[in-house]
Amino acid sequence: MKRKPVNITIPVEIPSLQRLRGLHETKRRRLLWEFMWEIRGAILRDPRGLRMPTVAKTIKSKVHILSHRRRLLSKASLEGGAEIAIEALAKLNFISLGEYSIKERPVEGEGKPRTDIQINYL
Repeated sequence: MKRKPVNITIPVEIPSLQRLRGLHETKRRRLLWEFMWEIRGAILRDPRGLRMPTVAKTIKSKVHILSHRRRLLSKASLEGGAEIAIEALAKLNFISLGEYSIKERPVEGEGKPRTDIQINYL
C-alpha cells in the first residue's frame, strides 16, 4: 500500500550553515527542538487532521524542502542548514534518513519567511 505525500508548512526559515557551524552542542540541540515543536504545531493546526506518524525504518522517502527567505543563501550553505530540518523529521519518525532536495525562493512582498516541506513515500 502506497502512502500519501505529507505537506507541512512551518513559519520558520532554515538557518544557514554559518549559523549552525558556530553553535555549541546545547544550542544546536535547542534549535533542533524548536524545529521539532514547529513541525508538531503545524500538524496540529492542519485542517485535514494529520497525525504524528510511526514510520518503519525500512520505508524509503524523498523529501523536498522549499525555503521562502528574505535573503538568499549559497547552495552549500542552504544544504548544510537543512540538516537541522531533516534531523527533526527523522526524530519525529516522519522519515528514516535518506534522500532530500532543497530549493529556495525570495519572499514576495510583505510575506513572512517560511519553510514548505513535502515528504513523498516511495
